[in-house]
Amino acid sequence: MNGKICELCTVFVANAQNGDVWQKHVGGKKHQEKLSRLDAPNGTSQESDGGSSTRGTEQTNQHEQSHRHLLQSLNKTQSVDEQMTMLSALQQLTSDEVQKRAVMIEILEELFRHIFPTCCIVPFGSTVNNFGMRSGDLDLVLFPSGLAAAEHEMFKMEALTVKSLAQKKKKLKIALKRSKLSLDTVVKEVEELGPCDKIDLEKMVGITSNILANSNLQITSIRPLPTASVPIVKFSLMGISCDLSFNNRIVLYNSALLKHYSLMDERIKPLVMTVSYWARYHGIRSSRGHYLTTYCLTWMVLHYLQTENILPTIKDLMNLSEAKDVLSVDGRKCMALSYSNLPKQRQSNKDCTLVHLLMNFFKYYNSFDMSNTVICPYSGCLEPLSEFMSENELFQQSLLNVQDPYETSRNVGKTASAAVYEQLRKSLEETCEIITDPNFTIKIEKPFGLEMILSQRNEISEEMKGFASRGKRKRSTQKELNKVAKT
Repeated sequence: MNGKICELCTVFVANAQNGDVWQKHVGGKKHQEKLSRLDAPNGTSQESDGGSSTRGTEQTNQHEQSHRHLLQSLNKTQSVDEQMTMLSALQQLTSDEVQKRAVMIEILEELFRHIFPTCCIVPFGSTVNNFGMRSGDLDLVLFPSGLAAAEHEMFKMEALTVKSLAQKKKKLKIALKRSKLSLDTVVKEVEELGPCDKIDLEKMVGITSNILANSNLQITSIRPLPTASVPIVKFSLMGISCDLSFNNRIVLYNSALLKHYSLMDERIKPLVMTVSYWARYHGIRSSRGHYLTTYCLTWMVLHYLQTENILPTIKDLMNLSEAKDVLSVDGRKCMALSYSNLPKQRQSNKDCTLVHLLMNFFKYYNSFDMSNTVICPYSGCLEPLSEFMSENELFQQSLLNVQDPYETSRNVGKTASAAVYEQLRKSLEETCEIITDPNFTIKIEKPFGLEMILSQRNEISEEMKGFASRGKRKRSTQKELNKVAKT
């Protein structure tokens, strides 16, 4: 044996499969095919640390170049409102990118139907909640037994005919046909486990990883995480990073709720996108490691808008909903929302400009001790942590406490390490100082507006920049991040 491993090897090891099976695989044709892809000049299979590091450096350089172009574009505008609208337009997913994701879902669904004939795959998160950014991952849920027809109709993503994707889709369809023979061993494995709705999540992660690795779709970077708090499989297809979970219905309703909010007021999307970009630039937001997620930041913005009486609280929305639209999903109370029946824009603060909403957002979160407070989008209130915990013992408290609106014991801010929390606190403080400059709101000289809060970083942010690199396969530990905060 030459000592090299392919993606299938990684799957076998990750799921602790029988050693004899693995040895048989290493001596087989499939292993050699995977290795030939790895050795090819453009191969994208599992990489060495050096390869990952190079890719991470390239992505960092691309992000920096993109950021410089953004600043140049922002400088050509005449107001901060115009800057925020432009940033949102430049960062959001294009219709072609959305359709590319829809094609991916269609192909993946066909692949998994070789094993689970009635299955469906449904997207959630930023791809469908109207806050999607070009750098975002594709979050997916696999339902091996399918969904109820009405529910599937509500959440499915239609793939339209896009000329630029036609050839790629054709190639993927051909690859799917070739995948069928490769998946025979997986079919037998699943049949031995019994009905798919009885398979536990850890085994499902192993099966799914095996299906992806045995396909001919050139799926790369397969990473099974069977023991994560929410078991998932990470992989990459058509250049997009994907996270696949299982039987998780509540996230679909959560995404629908966010989309519902995004459509209530035209100011909401530019504000969320601007704050999200600001957070990424300052080393606060990332989908990898101990950072704040876009999901958490979005709820922080929406909560702030609730305090301005621009958005209703979730409690208010539930009270306004018809009884048939308030459901229990996986034991949690949520809503089946109709976009055709949106509440009218509230009268108060309807004339408040984007720049003033942005400035007041920063001032709001800089005005209280977040580590001793719980941010509650459900009620629209800030709750003292000690009082909140006395009534919510299962809540996962941390330095930043943001209650999930449906999964009320879940803290969506708990991903932030001590270093990231400190970075958030310092960035808010610095930004609040910058926005007091008259040149922030009025274009007197260069730079102005968003250029001023996207042109400087403090020292911690620079040091943490390396940890945020998407190309790194090894994740920084809490101890390492805390060490950064102390330096």
